[in-house]
Amino acid sequence: MAHRALALLLGLFVAGAPAEALAQVVGGGGAGAPPPGEPVGVPLGPRDPDREPSAFVATAVDVGYQYLRPRGSVGYGNPWGTWVGVDANPLVSGTAAGGYAGIRLALPPVDFRAGSRYLYSFSKSFLPVQDGYDRRDIEYDDGDPARYLALESEITLTPIVGPGYILSESSVTYMTGVPDDQYVYTEQLRIVAKAPWIFRQRLGYVLPVAGDGALKLGIVGEYLRDPDRETDTVRAGIILRMRLFQDLEARGNFVPVLFSPDDLGIKGGDFGQLGIRWTWAEDL
Repeated sequence: MAHRALALLLGLFVAGAPAEALAQVVGGGGAGAPPPGEPVGVPLGPRDPDREPSAFVATAVDVGYQYLRPRGSVGYGNPWGTWVGVDANPLVSGTAAGGYAGIRLALPPVDFRAGSRYLYSFSKSFLPVQDGYDRRDIEYDDGDPARYLALESEITLTPIVGPGYILSESSVTYMTGVPDDQYVYTEQLRIVAKAPWIFRQRLGYVLPVAGDGALKLGIVGEYLRDPDRETDTVRAGIILRMRLFQDLEARGNFVPVLFSPDDLGIKGGDFGQLGIRWTWAEDL
């Protein structure tokens, strides 16, 4: 069942991709792709517009309050532009541990990924079914830790429009390992969910504030749908990105909940990034 679900997730986004675009993945940017220096939301770092496609290894490390999120990538192309490869990242926080691994296709202004994420909670259990939950409810612990495997597919679009760029993130999640008669609080999506399906759409606009593009401010809205629990969640807020050095960036997300069946406080909003990101890449 899980293999069929992953195939469906991949098909949702790949089936309609132009063959010409995919054929250019290892040879450079596709037609209409913005120059590497434009603020299209790709990882910051020592970009080289004339860099020849090659095999490479890259890392991005996010460090912030109560979290450490290293990510490793191995691929072919330009790690700051067009490339194809694989991503892997462990997750370590004060409340859970796990990891993600999957494929990645970057063809600016399009970025696609698909893979699986496993999460094991240190102090939370699966939740008994009820109409709504508050912050105390999701701390429920009956001695049996919550853990699940999620198959994920996400496409990010960052087309340049005017002085900034539009940010669109569309994702589909298929969760396995959650009992049919229980719910689970998802650390990644920050909602109480009933397995298996969850749909998410984020849309916003990111504008360079400083003349050199070192500081960016974005306004975003987000919608999540859990068709099995029959619930909707709406969030809206701002995102901040400040380039400190070529390979170091300060990042902040402040996206609180506007509408939800639950009252989870800060646990229900997207405040998951409040720290710095360091990036690095090297040819193999």
